[in-house]
Amino acid sequence: MDRKWIIYLLICITIAGGVPVSSAQEIDVTTIVASVENTDDEAIRGATVMADWSDGSTSSVTASNGMALLDVPKDEQIELTMEHPEYTLNFPVAIEEPAGQQVTLSVAEKASLTVVTNGGDSRTITGATVELVQDNRTVVEAQTDQSGQIESGTIEAGRYIINVRQPGFFDLRRIVNLEQNKRITLSLEPGGVTYEFRVTDPHFDPVRPVEDAVISIPDVGDFRTLGDGRTVARVPVNTEVDISVTKEGYQEVKRAVNISEERGNITFEISRTPQFIIQSGNERVIAGEKVGITVTNAYGEPAEDVVVRRNGQRIGRSDENGDMQVEIPEAGEFTLTAGTGSLSSEDLTVIGVNPSRTDAETATLTPTSTGGSSGFVPGLGYPVGVISLLCFGLIARRYRSS
Repeated sequence: MDRKWIIYLLICITIAGGVPVSSAQEIDVTTIVASVENTDDEAIRGATVMADWSDGSTSSVTASNGMALLDVPKDEQIELTMEHPEYTLNFPVAIEEPAGQQVTLSVAEKASLTVVTNGGDSRTITGATVELVQDNRTVVEAQTDQSGQIESGTIEAGRYIINVRQPGFFDLRRIVNLEQNKRITLSLEPGGVTYEFRVTDPHFDPVRPVEDAVISIPDVGDFRTLGDGRTVARVPVNTEVDISVTKEGYQEVKRAVNISEERGNITFEISRTPQFIIQSGNERVIAGEKVGITVTNAYGEPAEDVVVRRNGQRIGRSDENGDMQVEIPEAGEFTLTAGTGSLSSEDLTVIGVNPSRTDAETATLTPTSTGGSSGFVPGLGYPVGVISLLCFGLIARRYRSS
């Protein structure tokens, strides 16, 4: 044999041995047998069965026996759906482990449903939630359009529960047996329900009712609590309302409340707006002396360990009774405040005066008994003078009679 041909033969053998044959590759797939049957257990021919997984899909058409074969990955979750001119499937069929599976798809004839809603006075309702339920599974859920209706689209013929919900109306529930295409009108009943509201102040133990608190409900009104902290209001059913509770001197409370179709009661807790109040028995004091101040909280209780400032300078803290003695070092106006952190009292002004000022000024600082300016007896008040004259009169009368 020619040497050249020998070399060519060796090259071909080498190449053939180094290239793997694709048909020898093992593909990790399995075959699903899908059977399509109607509600009478009859095989459905010509149905396209589709299998979908995370990164692929395949399909097959059923034969006269209603069966279709689909090659799918072994380790993927498979979802089967079906298309047919006369039949449909409401829900896909999920297969967790497809290896060796034989699955039956139970289908029904195609149908559709149009639901129209109104408020009982022929007024259409926009935005009502309509739910179609079959075998405890929601097939369709949609909101009514401006004409007050929803279209189900293509669904299985059969028995359905229709639930309709709309704020301000009582829930409606109907059962319908659907065959082919159907249109129904449902009338909702508007209504309200009575709720009792109670307002308490948790600062106390036990809690105390808050009188004259205002319950505000949008589109309903304002309701004021009585002495027992209670009030009642009629609120539209099946609504979520944002309720606020206010009272002067208290912090506002807001809460979203779901109102059902049954009577109910709700308790709100409100607390006074945090504050410090600084008070003094004297607004004027002799320079160099001290003035007593008392610090209380929003409930009028002694506020302990509160920082007291004079003209912005920290000078001490209140004691367990909320008290403190503050020196007024010189004549002039001094501003006293009490607070902790960002919470501070309103200003209290105390005036320091010199002892050398007029008697009228110093008299307001150290009240004393004033001498009678028009009494009968010098140095005594008017009543003492009158008594003295009566005594003198009696003595003179007895003297004359003797």
